Amino acid sequence: MKVTYRNSTQLFLSPCHCMSCGKVFIVPRLRFSKRESGHVKTMFCFNCKCDQDFIETKNGTQFEFEYWKQYIEHQKQKKAVAS
Repeated sequence: MKVTYRNSTQLFLSPCHCMSCGKVFIVPRLRFSKRESGHVKTMFCFNCKCDQDFIETKNGTQFEFEYWKQYIEHQKQKKAVAS
């Protein structure tokens, strides 16, 4: 979803899903700083009352909690093997 900001700058709204409670937060991003679907962002969750990992998805993308949980674990294992 696009939103016009001052000076006709376009912001894109990216939904981020909490990995603990599933709550959705919207993060505004500039066009040139959009992230791919599956980007992990650590933010404060107001529902959980602590810092949590959030999965950023594109608008219209179905959020499948178990799929993303396995995806994150796989990425962590790849990083551990590489280092």
